[in-house]
Amino acid sequence: MSDIPKEIQAMLDGIVLEEDQDGEPDPDWLVALWPLVLAKVKQGFINANWKLWTKAWQDVIQNAFDMGMAGDTIGTVAPAVGGMDAAMQYFMEHGMELVKTLSQTDIQLLKGQMVDNWGKGEDAFKAAFEDQYSGPARLDKIYRTEYCKAQNEGIVVRAKAAGHLLKMWRCPNDERSCPECSAMDFEVVPIDEEFSGGVMTPGLHPFCRCVLISVADENSEIDESDVEPIIE
Repeated sequence: MSDIPKEIQAMLDGIVLEEDQDGEPDPDWLVALWPLVLAKVKQGFINANWKLWTKAWQDVIQNAFDMGMAGDTIGTVAPAVGGMDAAMQYFMEHGMELVKTLSQTDIQLLKGQMVDNWGKGEDAFKAAFEDQYSGPARLDKIYRTEYCKAQNEGIVVRAKAAGHLLKMWRCPNDERSCPECSAMDFEVVPIDEEFSGGVMTPGLHPFCRCVLISVADENSEIDESDVEPIIE
């Protein structure tokens, strides 16, 4: 019996996973076997990733989103936004997107491990897969990446509530900053448009630490002081 609420389980059951078609063709034995494997493991991956997202939300991600809604802005001061509606909308909508992305990655990981460990025995395959799937590095990556994204999304909610028209990308510009994020530092775009990196908010990539700052309008003064990364 699943401990996931029926309404959410119905949404999870409707997720369609899209496999990566790039790279080398699958060996003939995998082409024949894969539909059976996918049918067996797909829903397990999806449900497990929903539970992971729910735990991460309860542990730290909701707090990050709330911090964004109460965070700093420049230009006209944006009042803090309260209430649970925006947070729950983010939890559901982004959660479903994240579950799909994580599950697609898990499926590709499983397929790759089957190819790499075919003929080596069950123990070799199990050890290789669990090292990547269940290890602490995966959880750390998800928690840190989603913490940054949630806080920036909370800032957008607050900015829109205040009527801010623009948003600015700020990068820590330290030794851990990537060239793509550094290139967008101080970039200003309309609140409902993408930055030049093709995303609506930081992070651009896993472990991104960049910060979104809302700007009231074209006449607002831009604070050029160094920015503190969202998470170290």
